[in-house]
Parts: sequence; structure tokens; C-alpha cells
Amino acid sequence: MATKRPPRPLLSDPSAVRAWLEGPGKRQVVRLPVVVHRGLFGIEDAFLAGVPADQALRLYLDDTALGIPLAEHVRTDCPLDQSCTVWIEAVWGPTVAGSPLIPEGHHIVSVRRYGGRVDTLPTRLQAPAVPPVDGAADH
Repeated sequence: MATKRPPRPLLSDPSAVRAWLEGPGKRQVVRLPVVVHRGLFGIEDAFLAGVPADQALRLYLDDTALGIPLAEHVRTDCPLDQSCTVWIEAVWGPTVAGSPLIPEGHHIVSVRRYGGRVDTLPTRLQAPAVPPVDGAADH
């Protein structure tokens, strides 16, 4: 039986966002607005958009579940050496347990789908645009 989750939290409350993502049913796919900085060798930095800068949730974007690296998707929407806000559909945590080694202070998310540039920043975490077909939301 699926665990009932509380309503999705406001992005402006990073402690509530983190508690929701790490809470019951945490392996659900969510749609996240993420600020990425694209450098010469891929995505150099990422953090959850909408969170106050002094409380930023820095992210390590584990794209091993994608057929094409996330940096290749982002390249069409985000110029080199610039930051932009994009949608990803992801699960909080790694794709495979024990992988990879992440930088200190970062939270790992397993990217399942790229959704393009964010036109309007939401106030709350979002449900996926299209339900996952691989059953990832049920884990």
C-alpha cells in the first residue's frame, strides 16, 4: 500500500523541501526547477531554484539513468559558461546505491527526464509532467 504524503512544500522553505524529499515515499519522481551552470566539460554546478541563496540546496545530478547525458540536453537551452533554470524529473537519491562519490554539501538526485527551460518558477515542488513508465515512482 502506498504511503500518503503530505502536500508538496514551498520551494522557499528548504528545510521543508528536504524533509519532504527524504520522507515517506521518498523514491517518487518529482519535477524540480534546477539552476545549472554549464561549463566546457558539462554541468559544473546545480542547485534547487526558488530556495533562498543563503540556504541553497546544492545538487549532484546523477544522470546515469538517461540515455543521453544531461549536459547534452541542457546545451540546447543554456549557453556555455552561463547559469539557467531548467526542469528535471528526478528521484531524491542515487540511481544505484553506493554510487557515485559526491562533493561535500551536495544532495544527490537521480535524473529521469529533462524538461527544458523554466519559463515561470513555481512556488512548490511539482508532480512529474508525464507519469514515469518504468515504475520508478513505486520504489
